[in-house]
Amino acid sequence: SGLDKFLFGKAAAMVGADLWVFGGLSVVLIGVVILFFKEFTLVSFDVNFAESIGLPVRVIEIALASITVLAVAVGIQAVGVVLMAAMLITPAAAARYWTDKLPKMVSLAAVFGAVSGIFGAFISYQGSSMPTGPWIVVVLSSMAIFSMLVAPKRGVLSRYLAVRNNNLKILEENVLKVF
Repeated sequence: SGLDKFLFGKAAAMVGADLWVFGGLSVVLIGVVILFFKEFTLVSFDVNFAESIGLPVRVIEIALASITVLAVAVGIQAVGVVLMAAMLITPAAAARYWTDKLPKMVSLAAVFGAVSGIFGAFISYQGSSMPTGPWIVVVLSSMAIFSMLVAPKRGVLSRYLAVRNNNLKILEENVLKVF
């Protein structure tokens, strides 16, 4: 019945016209996000302040929800409904390990998403009967796991080293106290 294509996507079935429509819609969505980035950020993090300075909060919330829905609609054919959640959440989660600044995080998440799309499609192209959507998510998940492990301030490795160095410092100070 084609349910598997709806759930897991079928990027190989996309034709040139689909790419033009989805690409054009993606450019429009990115343009709207860039144009209203400050307003979206303000409404997302501090609704009361946004209302107090006179922003049309309800309109901005509806626009943000509409952009999210359109982004999901664009991605469904390529990666499917099930994997679209991973495509929305994982790039931002991976980028969060690398920076504290929202603009940098958004840019980094976009890079992670693009790189995972390119490498996932390449891996799918190299193997026979390998679906593109799941490979994109596998590459993206690998990037997120790598970020979780080695990011400079928030990574598991850096936190382990910080705790170890702190314990050594405490031990050294305790030894100095004895003398």
